[in-house]
This record gives sequence, C-alpha cells and structure tokens, in this order.
Amino acid sequence: MQDAHWLILLDFMEKHPSLATGKFTSASGKDQYKKLWLELAGLLNGAGYGQRTLEKWEKVITKLWC
Repeated sequence: MQDAHWLILLDFMEKHPSLATGKFTSASGKDQYKKLWLELAGLLNGAGYGQRTLEKWEKVITKLWC
C-alpha cells in the first residue's frame, strides 16, 4: 500500500466506522458491508497505483489492520 492508499483508507473508516468494526445494526448488514467494501476498493483503485480485486483489497487491509 502506498501513502495515498492509507489516507483514503483512514478517511473512509472515519466516515464508515461500522466497516472498521464489522458491526452493522440493520438486517441488511451483510449487504451494507459488501457495498462499503466495493466503494472502498473503487476509491483505492482510483488512486492510480494499480488495480486489485475487492477480495485482494479486503485481504490486504484486514491483514494490516488486525
């Protein structure tokens, strides 16, 4: 991950803390979780340092985050 990715990630997690914690309160929490990951992956891919799939971004970020 590049510095730009970290800035995007931290900004996104501040705006969507439920993604960072994995805790969603609605019945559609699983759908919301996937939607937020798709949005985040799009932002990260848009930073201009190559492309990764949603699954690869999720793996990299959860490995670094935990």
